[in-house]
Amino acid sequence: IHVIFGVESGRTKEICDQFADAGYLVVMPDFFKGDGVNEKDILEGFFLFKAYSAIKRLWNKSYKDVEKHLNKQVYPFLESKGVKKIGALGFCWGGFIVFNMSADERISAGVGFHPVYDKFFVSVEKLTEAVKCPQLIVPAVNDSDDIKEGKKVEKILRKRLGEDVKVKTFEEMQHGFVNRGDMKDPKVERDATEALKLAFEHFEKYL
Repeated sequence: IHVIFGVESGRTKEICDQFADAGYLVVMPDFFKGDGVNEKDILEGFFLFKAYSAIKRLWNKSYKDVEKHLNKQVYPFLESKGVKKIGALGFCWGGFIVFNMSADERISAGVGFHPVYDKFFVSVEKLTEAVKCPQLIVPAVNDSDDIKEGKKVEKILRKRLGEDVKVKTFEEMQHGFVNRGDMKDPKVERDATEALKLAFEHFEKYL
């Protein structure tokens, strides 16, 4: 599940290819229908009206809108291909979507790379308590403390999922490092590679 910048952001498609090369059937829906936030607008002029209005529109996008897309197109497609187990993986906003999807019994495992659970006018507690399947959560150092090791989200998940929860904070990384970090930086390459390895291991175990 892509970030608010859309399906073209960073290495998101490349990462999809990596999972496909490993033998998974990979689907990345474009929930914004080509109308994602322009990353340049945000990075160069966050407080410009254009950037502000775009972020507000996407930040307020209801999961119900996403769920309609999943139910009408994604899940039927996967079923038509004979898929028996579904893993959901998301970045930032996509992590929020993964948590919502993980309340559905059709999802067998979830992965959130530097996910954001607390910006969408939804209680983090309520969102987390609804999760039903094993989770891997990978925050960066500047992500919310609630999603780091031993904090609120992990504590809630462990009460029902026990050892089927793994949280790994990358202390030298900034938000977005897995799919949008500069891979020319040796530390980013190292940690982004390790984070993806954790995701592969998670899906191998639960899918």
